[in-house]
Parts: sequence; structure tokens; C-alpha cells
Amino acid sequence: MSPDAVFPNEPVLLILSKTGVFVLRIGGKIVVPCVLALLSMKVSAAESGSEYDFKRNVQPILAEFCYRCHDNKKASADLKLRELNIDLVKGPDAESWHDVLNKLNLGEMPPAKELQPTELQRQMIVNWVTTELKRAAAVKRNTGGHVVLRRLTRYEFANTMRDLLGVDLDYAADLPPEPSSADGFRNNGATLGMSPLQLEYYLKAARMGLRKAIVTGEQPFVYTHHAKESVVGRSKKIPVGNRMGPGGLFLAKMDEFPRDGEFLIQVKAGARVPEGSAHPRLTVAV
Repeated sequence: MSPDAVFPNEPVLLILSKTGVFVLRIGGKIVVPCVLALLSMKVSAAESGSEYDFKRNVQPILAEFCYRCHDNKKASADLKLRELNIDLVKGPDAESWHDVLNKLNLGEMPPAKELQPTELQRQMIVNWVTTELKRAAAVKRNTGGHVVLRRLTRYEFANTMRDLLGVDLDYAADLPPEPSSADGFRNNGATLGMSPLQLEYYLKAARMGLRKAIVTGEQPFVYTHHAKESVVGRSKKIPVGNRMGPGGLFLAKMDEFPRDGEFLIQVKAGARVPEGSAHPRLTVAV
């Protein structure tokens, strides 16, 4: 209830004196003198939800069951839990926290001979570490809208494999086509994601090239044949020999040769060209 309600016809004035005393004056009389207790409020930066959860729920459990073996003086497995940075986004200890999570999930920490936390306590640590690892991974994956990783196009992949292995194959034969971006380009990084199915096709093409480039087992036999003299032809109408005129043939025959493989054919020939005549043409057929 306000003073105006108690004293409706009297002026009400609240005065703060130099001594820190509030004086309530109603009309011409001092009704209520009261001492003002000045309270100092210390404003501190609010802790993040993650830090608050750790200090409230996780740290007491670690202190009870883990710090004894993993403190600064005695660090089993070189793990100092007290010194691990609880900021998994900016701190350097996310990998160490991941190791802690694995140990907890496998039931290896604390060791069987040590005092064990309850299942609820163990789950509280697991939940906190899992949540923070996921949050850190999401932050690090965020590229601010910029594409930083894309797959190679079919043509880029084929050219890369050919240059890398030195084997000329059609590496892009079974690869899915690239979609066009809104501006009509097929090499726009925003449209060149990699699905699990596409990855299988790329790996299949790469394995095909590797099988051709890497030969295991015994070294295959190399067939070599030198033909210095032409063999006799079956047709008497076509001149056959080392010296060939118009329409002439030079025939070479191999008695033994592989049915498939790479063949290297080298031809050394010369010609006398009369003045004013065109150069002769030589055709090699296998």
C-alpha cells in the first residue's frame, strides 16, 4: 500500500540525506526514517552452458574417480585430465577428449580394480564429451558459405589418372555426368559434391588403372623379332621384296607372338625420290 493511500491529503516526499538515510516525510512530519544498506554487486561474465555443465556435472565425477590417477603429478598413459582444455572448439585437446570417450565406452576407464562410477555418472561424462565433440566438428565444418572441397569432374579425373599412372584408359566411361550449375558451368564447386555411390564409381575406375599399371607375378616374356629380308608373297601379281616399287610389299612374319599385349613396331626405310616427283607413302599394317 502506498503512502498516498494512507495519507490521501498530505504531500509525500522521500529524501536521501548526506548520511545515507532515507527519510519519509508526509506533510510536515517525518514518519519513517530508515537506514539505506548499500549493496555492492559484483557482475561477472556469465559462463557458457558447456562450461557450466562441465563444472557442475562432469568435473565432480572426474575429481572423485579419475583425477587421482590422471592428475598433474601422476599421469597414467600421459593423460592429465586436470589440464585438458574443456573448450573443444578452440582448444587443443579435442583428440584427447575423444580418447577419453573411447575408454569410457569400452569400459576401460576407470580400471576394473578401481572404484567405479555409477552408470548414470558414466553416462553424464559420455553425453558431455559427445555433445562437445559434435559441436566442435560442426563449427570446424562450417566454411562460411564458401566451397572448400569438391570432387574432380569426369575429364579432370581422367586426365589426372592418365598423368599419374601413365596408362591411357577411358577412366570416365562409367562415371556419372556432372550437373550444370545455375550459371551453366559444369565445374562449379557448389554442384560437385561426392555421394557414396559416386565414390564407388571413382574407386572402381582408379582400381582399373592400377591393375594395368601394377603387374604382379613373374615378368612376362618379351617377344622380339627382326625382319631384315622380306618373305616370299603368295601372289605373283604383287611384287614383294626389300626394294619396292609402286604397289610393292615388304612382308615380315612372326612364328611366335602373344595374342594380346602391347606391340612396339619400328620401321627403318629409305627412298630415292626422282627430282620433281612426290614423296612415296608408306603404310604399316599388322
